Amino acid sequence: MGSMNKTSSTNPTPQPNQPKTGGKAKPVLPDYDSLRRYEQHLRLRGKAGRTREGYLRYARKVAELARVDPATLGEDRIRGFFLYLKEKRLARRRVCMCP
Repeated sequence: MGSMNKTSSTNPTPQPNQPKTGGKAKPVLPDYDSLRRYEQHLRLRGKAGRTREGYLRYARKVAELARVDPATLGEDRIRGFFLYLKEKRLARRRVCMCP
């Protein structure tokens, strides 16, 4: 009997933005500098934690679907994205376009 390789029996370390156990793996988004700046902007404006989370969730979703840095998208494309969510009833009742 040969020796067993211990590393082959262990689970690989999960990557960032991926679930640790089962389920559908989320795509790993690039770490866009614009999203960090946007979060800082929201903090400076005094937005509450849950408000910041909501705004950033939509910004990340835009980045995920467009597959580009959201800062490079024009207002028309972002507005169209929010309109799509609202029409498909995928967004909450009100979608704030606040900076």
